[in-house]
Amino acid sequence: MHIPPNWGTFGLLIVSFLVFWFIFSRIFFRPFLDLLSKRERRFKDLSEQTETLIKQAKAAEEARENRLAAVRSGLPRSAMRNGARPRPKRRRCLRMRRLTREPRWIARAFI
Repeated sequence: MHIPPNWGTFGLLIVSFLVFWFIFSRIFFRPFLDLLSKRERRFKDLSEQTETLIKQAKAAEEARENRLAAVRSGLPRSAMRNGARPRPKRRRCLRMRRLTREPRWIARAFI
């Protein structure tokens, strides 16, 4: 037994599918995909800003450490601006060496 196709019903199903596809894509799919793409762009921008801020913070921390070390070592301000590496004073350096080498000396000095 052979059932002939009903082309009218088949055509109506195809047209209704295309109409619903168009309507659902306009109402649901496209706004959702736009939302996802905006969110992805925003996250990329924020991650780039975060990376630049981290680099700036590291540079500022290093500059701060250099300035503190220069102030502690007694270098003049002109040397600090030129980026000179601070050197500890000779007496303090010798004392620290002596303290680290001779722990008994520390005990005898404070008794």
